[in-house]
Amino acid sequence: MLSPQQQAWGKKRFRRFMVVNGVSVAFLMENTLILYAIRNGLSDPLVAVLASFIHLTMPFMILGKRLVAARGLASTWSLGWLLRYLSASLMIAAPLVPGTLFELRVGLILLGAFGFALFRSMGSVSMTPLLGEVTTSRDRGRFISGNFLGSQSAYLVSMILAILAIRLIDRIWVYQLIILIGCAVGLYGSRVLKTIPETSTPRESARRTAASSLKLLLGTPAYRRLLLAWSGGISMFVLFIPISLVTVKNGYGIPDHSALVFSLILVGGGIVSSLVNGSVADHVGPRPLLILYSSGFVLICLYWCWAPAAFLPTPVAAIFFLAGFCKVGIIVCASHYLLSLVRETERVGITLFVRMFSGAVAGLAAAVGSGTVLNVLQGSMSGLDVYRSYFRILLVVLVPLVFLMIRLKRLREWKVSSILGLFFSPRDLRAMFVLNRMEEASTFGEDARNVEKLGNIRSNLSESALREYLNSPRLSVRIRVLRALRRLDFGPSTAKALRRELKRGEFTSAWIAAEILGDSGVKEATAELRECLDSEDPFLRGKSMVALVQLGDSQSYPRIRSEFAASLNPRILINGAQALSAMEEPEDVRLLLEKSTDPRIPAPVVEEILSQVAAFNGTENGFYTLMREYHRSRRRALSFALSSLAARIPPEERSKLEEENNDGASLRRLRRMLCRLAQGSKNGRVRGIRSFLEQAADDSLPERTALCLAVVLGYRGRRWRPAPPIE
Repeated sequence: MLSPQQQAWGKKRFRRFMVVNGVSVAFLMENTLILYAIRNGLSDPLVAVLASFIHLTMPFMILGKRLVAARGLASTWSLGWLLRYLSASLMIAAPLVPGTLFELRVGLILLGAFGFALFRSMGSVSMTPLLGEVTTSRDRGRFISGNFLGSQSAYLVSMILAILAIRLIDRIWVYQLIILIGCAVGLYGSRVLKTIPETSTPRESARRTAASSLKLLLGTPAYRRLLLAWSGGISMFVLFIPISLVTVKNGYGIPDHSALVFSLILVGGGIVSSLVNGSVADHVGPRPLLILYSSGFVLICLYWCWAPAAFLPTPVAAIFFLAGFCKVGIIVCASHYLLSLVRETERVGITLFVRMFSGAVAGLAAAVGSGTVLNVLQGSMSGLDVYRSYFRILLVVLVPLVFLMIRLKRLREWKVSSILGLFFSPRDLRAMFVLNRMEEASTFGEDARNVEKLGNIRSNLSESALREYLNSPRLSVRIRVLRALRRLDFGPSTAKALRRELKRGEFTSAWIAAEILGDSGVKEATAELRECLDSEDPFLRGKSMVALVQLGDSQSYPRIRSEFAASLNPRILINGAQALSAMEEPEDVRLLLEKSTDPRIPAPVVEEILSQVAAFNGTENGFYTLMREYHRSRRRALSFALSSLAARIPPEERSKLEEENNDGASLRRLRRMLCRLAQGSKNGRVRGIRSFLEQAADDSLPERTALCLAVVLGYRGRRWRPAPPIE
């Protein structure tokens, strides 16, 4: 394989060539050459012969195959384009030939046009294999679509300029100038082609005999279906688009310049198709897109089958736009599918015969099929009825061609229904756009920003891409990936990747993976999470405690209790307290309360432990309010705690506590009051609180713990209504 740097260079040169080629083709397109030939006096039969060269010269692709074996893909394509435009330049001299040498003038035009088509066939055998050389399966569809976008855009602008020039100055020298510019641009394109790098694999592929390649093509069911589908796809727009233009011109009788507008709309549809394919092709796969695009021709054919008698510009413009959209879609996705299906060592030979056979089929379909049917119909009807009948016959042909696409071998792809759903989901389309940008990103900063965007979009389409970015060497990127995955309803593959992250992300991002696995209920991660309890990473150990409780792993509960009881690490204590609270075992209340009295534990950590005590008893909101008051004023916090006990203690006792100036005395009085309230209760949690209070010395009960217990014993439920006296 080429190195990433070589592939990047090759893509850059390939993209430049496609833009240049779009300009040269527009200036030397078939219509321009036909008009030029007519201006030089060629008869209708000779013009028809000139128009057929593009198909008649397809067998010369075999010559290109031999050159690839000797020179390589880029060199062969470059040579073909050099000879192509040198041949086309012969046509420039035709008007300079005196009228007495008319045959020489005709010969120059036909020879130039024939060489223009012949050397195109010779060089174009390299196109698809060379695309495969500079791309990978991750970016192939996007790159092919981007090439067509650049080519079609350049073609559209150049064609508009050529049409304007011909309309403004209707002289033969304008045609000569257009052809000259097209040849000059084409020769530059030949130079660009020569610089595209490649491996030795295409030469080895081209050295296979034509007979062996043909045998492989016909003997492999998947390749055989590819051949039929490719031929069917090209035949679709060859049978449809030219006759659609004829229908508009002759069926409705609109002027030439109006008909040319629909040609521009056709190109515009192709440009939009390139944009759409570039965004989705690599993700959804080429086969379902081929099915959709071929079905599109069936739908627009239905319009022509029952076309209204009056010319309606808007629906006709929509028809041409959709036709251009589907045409370019079929071309792009057919190449994408071939490169995805055919092995590198077989691409040159398979591409050769696929293009030759499909070109021959398309040529016969256009010359024999369309021509014969129209001649027969014109003998029995006239006007718009001729074209309506033609498209009704074509409809019968198009439906089986769609089934050729359906019968293609399935690759990694989406369902057709899922793709249709994608086009109606702005969120998923935004995700596709970001995913494509991620493929082009080259710095960790770009990756981090794109991952952040995917997390905000929350589309499940991003799951597989996010999963791959767990391999990023930068912690900041991996953390963003994990946060983004948390927002998705991820599947087994991502769960497996998160389980791997528990081992390789120790001391960095493993703790987030543990948190996600617990929140998402991935029970398959239980074994890995148990192992994490032995980790030296306190973040990971703490989050694994919580995750194991969330997964209901009761076997881990004794270990979690012992870790919490023995540890002084703030992370272990905070997460351990959360785990103990989630276990909902009454005896754990006392363990949490005892830990809150350890003077070695920082006050903020004590508050987190007490928050879990309150949560354990359904009074977390009350404790939160209490702590807010405590941080403002200890006296106000005491008043709040006593108000919690208003329904449980006599007013005179509350007054004594509020009037007590000695903090130590207040705490002793409050402890004794709490012990009295907790006596005789059948509630296991309250009994645990009573046991803790009875063993705690008057001077050893921390102020925060005492206030927390006042809230717990004074209230029940989330609505903070005073509870009845404890029995």
